[in-house]
Amino acid sequence: MQPSTKVKALCRQKLQTAVVNPRDPLPDCPGQNVHPAKPAATRRTPQEVAAKHEAKKQPTEEKKQVMEEKIHKGEKAAETLVLMNINEDHDNEELLTENPQRLSAAIRKQGREHHGDGDTDDDGEDFDFDAVEDGVYSDESSVGPTKSKGKTVIKLVSESNSDFIPAKNSKPQKAEKPKHAKKAPKANGDLGGGDHPTAAEFLRDRRWVNVFIPTITHALYILWEPFLNFASESPVFLGTVQEIFNLSFPNVDFVLVADDPLVVTAYKQINSRKSKLASGILETVTKFFNRDDFVNQPEKIRDFVCWAVKGDGPAYYKTPTPRTSTVARDDPSYQAPNGFLQSQFIAPTAEQCLRYAKNSVLHPPLNTKHLPKGLYALLLTAVEWAFAAFLSGTYTEPRLFSHKHYWHTMQVFLGHVDCISERHWGVILMSGNSVDDDVDDDLHDALMISACCEDFYIPSSPQKV
Repeated sequence: MQPSTKVKALCRQKLQTAVVNPRDPLPDCPGQNVHPAKPAATRRTPQEVAAKHEAKKQPTEEKKQVMEEKIHKGEKAAETLVLMNINEDHDNEELLTENPQRLSAAIRKQGREHHGDGDTDDDGEDFDFDAVEDGVYSDESSVGPTKSKGKTVIKLVSESNSDFIPAKNSKPQKAEKPKHAKKAPKANGDLGGGDHPTAAEFLRDRRWVNVFIPTITHALYILWEPFLNFASESPVFLGTVQEIFNLSFPNVDFVLVADDPLVVTAYKQINSRKSKLASGILETVTKFFNRDDFVNQPEKIRDFVCWAVKGDGPAYYKTPTPRTSTVARDDPSYQAPNGFLQSQFIAPTAEQCLRYAKNSVLHPPLNTKHLPKGLYALLLTAVEWAFAAFLSGTYTEPRLFSHKHYWHTMQVFLGHVDCISERHWGVILMSGNSVDDDVDDDLHDALMISACCEDFYIPSSPQKV
C-alpha cells in the first residue's frame, strides 16, 4: 500500500528540521579496507615449540657456565693471594733487623735477669724467645695434633685473617675502621736511656711481659670472632697493637709499622695463647679417656662422647643431666644440669686462661659487667673439637682448630654464651673459671657433633647454676 501524500509531506518536514551530526572523516587508506582483518593465526608444530624451548635454555646454560668460570677464577686468585702473603711474610722476617727471635743467648739471659724481679702472677710464664722461634705458622690460626712417641703433641699454625678490634663493653664488638698510622716511625722516649729505643729493648722491658702480653690477651678474650679478628697483615690489628702498646708504655712515643718486630712478636704470642687453650682442652679430654675404666673399650668411649656433647651433657656442665634420663625438658620430672661452663673439661683451662690476662690495663676490666665471652666461646668450641677426636672410640687426629672448620660452631656457642644472666656469670667467674636432639647410636661423622651444640640447655635462673 502506497503512503498517502499527507504522510510523505510530514516525513519530508521532519527530515528538514532534524539535526544531523557530522561523521568523522575516514582514515586515508587508499586501496585498503578501513579496518583490515587480522591474519589468521597459524599453529606451530611440536618440533617448532621444542626448538623454541631449547633456544631459551641455551642462554641460561651459557650464563651458568660463565658464572662457574668466574667463580673458578676467583678461587684461583684467592689461592694466589694467600701464597703471595705467605711468601711476603717469610721474606719480611728474613729482612728484619734486630729480630727478637734471633737475639743472642747473652741478650736473652740479660732480658730474663732484667724482669726477673717483676710480677710473676702470670702462672709462672715468662716470654720465651726460643718457643716463639720454633713455632710454625701458616695462613690460618689453627691447632692440629701430631703424634710423637706415644704422646699427643699440639702443633700451632698461624692465622691469616682480617678485622680485629677489642670490645669496649660487655657485648663482644665487631671490627671498626682503624686510624691510619704515621708513615715514619718516631721515638723520643727515654726507654733504656736512648732517644731511639730498639725492638730488642722493648722486648726486654718488664712491661712487655707484665703489661703488654696480658693486655693483648684480654683483647682476644672479648672478641666476637676470635679466629678471624687477628691477622698479621690487617691494619685493624696493627691499630689495636698500637693502642695496647701506648697503654703499656705511656711515657714512650713510638709508632709501629706492620713488619715491626714488636707487631710480629705480638701476633705470634696471641697465636700461642689460642694454641695453649686448645691443647689444654685436648690434653684434659685425652687424660680422661686414658683412665683404667676406658682402656681398650672403644664402645664405652664412643657412648660417653655421644652423651657428653649433648646440650645438657658433661662436656659443658659440672653436674649434667643423667645419661638414662628420657623425659622432655618441659616435664616437671626433668633433672636439669647444673654448673654451665664449670665442667671438668672446661674449668681448669678457663682458670689458667683468665690468669694470663690478670695484669691487663685495658678498660673496662673483665668482670660480670664486661665479660670474656669470646674466651668461653673458644673454650666450648675447643671442647667439641677435642671430643670429636674420640668419636670413633679411639683417638683420631682431628681437623685443624681453625675458622675454616669451626666458624659455624663458634657462632652458635657465642649465641648461647650471650644469653647467660649476669648473676650466673658472677658464679662462673668467682668459681675460679674466670641438645635435646639425641645422637644416633650409629653416629660416625664427626661433623654431626655440631648439631648438639645448637640445642643447649641454658639455665634461665641463677638457681640452676
